[in-house]
Amino acid sequence: MDNVFNEKPKLDKTDCYHKKYVCRNCSCKFETLTLRTRALTPARREPDFFIHYSGIVPWLYEITVCPNCSIAIEGRLWDSMYIPDEAKLRFALDRVRPLNLTDFCWERSYEMGVVSYRLATIAYAYSGTKYYDRANLALRANYLLRTIGDRMKEEPLTASATDIKNEDLMNLSGSPDEIIKGFVTSSGFSNEPANVRRQEESFKRMALAMFVRAYETEHIETTRYGTAGIMYIIGELMRQFGDYKQAVRWFARVVQEKKCHPQIERLARDQWERAREAYRSEMKA
Repeated sequence: MDNVFNEKPKLDKTDCYHKKYVCRNCSCKFETLTLRTRALTPARREPDFFIHYSGIVPWLYEITVCPNCSIAIEGRLWDSMYIPDEAKLRFALDRVRPLNLTDFCWERSYEMGVVSYRLATIAYAYSGTKYYDRANLALRANYLLRTIGDRMKEEPLTASATDIKNEDLMNLSGSPDEIIKGFVTSSGFSNEPANVRRQEESFKRMALAMFVRAYETEHIETTRYGTAGIMYIIGELMRQFGDYKQAVRWFARVVQEKKCHPQIERLARDQWERAREAYRSEMKA
């Protein structure tokens, strides 16, 4: 199903509405499609909070992209984003955005959805957005690419613990220049459908690095996930990358956290058991 990347999932008129924006970067006035919550039909949830949907997925339209300058921001952060160097940002966006993709205001293909997250990743880096928001952005990009890979019936990559220590990939979570270099030169961010799973893994690495930085440097108690939730997702991503020893440690921290939602605690205990058994098997091999 090589054509999935260019496929535009059908939208019913009742599923969306047009929301008006004024670009903070170039003052362009525009309208863009926004999904209604009722248009989403969740089917089941994975341990890393990925939700399988029946029909349209929310991540396809989550990023608002200016049709004039290509600045891309989540709708909820649109009015609060500050860009200190607009000229540098515009140059960076032009390097990453494919020439054939300019208007993201109407129905989007899966490719357009992925590109919107690349553009937003760069905008967030230039604006100095919090690590927590950048981590969430990367995780949702991973969700979108996972959805595409599943539709293509492409097999997931087999990751190892050494992958998350790869300096080139971890640099994608660093400075704007490093991120742009990764998007422009890395096959992991190629538009080729065959590389969808590689893109998925690259955004997952970025999410992991950003969540760790958020945990170490930011006040995360009042975020959506809270301290326990962030420690849990760090542990789960570590487990998925095959670093079972670190995963066990992070899950243990979750269980010991005083302010922990019962659902997060149950997930942490379940995944702690899986990670512990995998670690034991690894030590016996």
